[in-house]
Amino acid sequence: IATLLEQYTPQIWSQGGMATLRKWAGALPEEFIWTKPRLALAYVSTLVDTSYLDQAERHLQQLEAIHHIDQQSEPELYDEVLVLRCAIAYFRGDMATALGLVDQLEARFPQQNSHLRSFFALNLGSIYPWRGEIEKSTYYLEEAIKSAQLAGSSYLAFLTRGQLALFQ
Repeated sequence: IATLLEQYTPQIWSQGGMATLRKWAGALPEEFIWTKPRLALAYVSTLVDTSYLDQAERHLQQLEAIHHIDQQSEPELYDEVLVLRCAIAYFRGDMATALGLVDQLEARFPQQNSHLRSFFALNLGSIYPWRGEIEKSTYYLEEAIKSAQLAGSSYLAFLTRGQLALFQ
């Protein structure tokens, strides 16, 4: 079941099924989730998206400890962890932490992976207004929409359009 969830997570996520994915993954024994870092990251992402921020933070720390994720050994997983840390800080209203991560996010902005690129761009676009940089915010939110569409994630494109409308 964990293997199937990991395999179909992109499709579930792109259709806005975070609550369903959270429920299914949460029903598994935790040891199955942690054996698959991509599934664990997807699970943490669903926790963030459905406002279970304390649980998301706890699971993210656990994931990092179990898999020893760092930017040298697991760069793409590290990038996803970085995006999730930024999103957790943003949703908690901890703008100091979120703003502290902006430069790292921008320096590591992915060029190839459209799905990850859309998450990076959404986070950057959501945080730049807090620095007073509306043009950069607009640029990144528009980039997030394009990248989400390329990745086939209509849900993320929809969320990002809402964020862009809010800031405009």
